[in-house]
Amino acid sequence: MTLVAIMFIYSGKWRNQVDVAVKKLKEGQMSPEAFLEEAKIMHKLRHRKLVQLMGVCTKNEPLYIITELMIHGSLLDHLRKDEGRVIKLPTLLDMAAQVIVVQYRAM
Repeated sequence: MTLVAIMFIYSGKWRNQVDVAVKKLKEGQMSPEAFLEEAKIMHKLRHRKLVQLMGVCTKNEPLYIITELMIHGSLLDHLRKDEGRVIKLPTLLDMAAQVIVVQYRAM
């Protein structure tokens, strides 16, 4: 896997086909337990409109979470940019409702 640094996240190719993001646990950033809890939550949240968890590397430290790559950045980044600022309230509420439904089903 070829990795290119993007702030605290790396990008790469999964099996030379799928663009992925590789999140590395940095010392002092969060506990390994909290990092793994994030991975467990992502594993439960399966929806075609959510970033998919591809894998977790936990054999040795540092720990890694591998997900689909969001080529336009995070949802928060998108909403803060010009294109995100013109999204109408009904669309934002629909997006939020979809996330809540997916989270509820994962419980």
